[in-house]
Amino acid sequence: MQLTPEQEALNSTTTAERLCELAKSNKTIILQAIAVNPNTPPNILVKLFTQYPTQIFKNPALDLLILENPQFLDILYKQNKNIFHYQGLPLFFLKWAVQHENKDIRVNLAASSFTPVHILEILASDRNRDVRIKIVKNKSTPNQVLCNLISDRDEGVRLAVLNDIRIPLEYLIALSQNKEYIIRLSIAKNPRTPISVLQLLRKDSYESIRIAAQNNLDKSNIIVQNWQMRS
Repeated sequence: MQLTPEQEALNSTTTAERLCELAKSNKTIILQAIAVNPNTPPNILVKLFTQYPTQIFKNPALDLLILENPQFLDILYKQNKNIFHYQGLPLFFLKWAVQHENKDIRVNLAASSFTPVHILEILASDRNRDVRIKIVKNKSTPNQVLCNLISDRDEGVRLAVLNDIRIPLEYLIALSQNKEYIIRLSIAKNPRTPISVLQLLRKDSYESIRIAAQNNLDKSNIIVQNWQMRS
């Protein structure tokens, strides 16, 4: 009995040559089957990684391909740099990414809302400031990790935290009298800064801080007025 193309694509005895022919199909069911077939040639897997990464990660031959070519995951990543926006990526791939020397890979991993918390915690201590800034901006980052980065050695990272609306109020209050101009300015601009703190910053020695605090107060008043009108 002759197999259908779908059955051939799934069959582990189908030759690599035949799988290459089947890969020319535009049928999703066939291409997904080819992605998990252990006989599929590496170059075909690379081409399919853009559309079917989840299936390729389940390919039984993947471990062997990586053993034969330690750069194979790098090749796959270059084919689909949006890979970290997929849910449920295998742990071995996440570990590969978090330890990678290419900081752009770690930056993309840090930016994804699907990156597991334990990976985000590792990246929060990354040697590259761009990675740590992405951790701050990632809405999946736990508040405790965010608060730890307030004391980061890099000013850009600290400012990213102070500009985040998730920062606990006690930090905004405690740092509102900080001697660093840029810290007070960031607090003056943060929409979560308490009105009492904004009123103090409105008297700051720097005009830009006074203006930022006043603008923030004006926005707060508008919000209150709109809320009262709806009540």
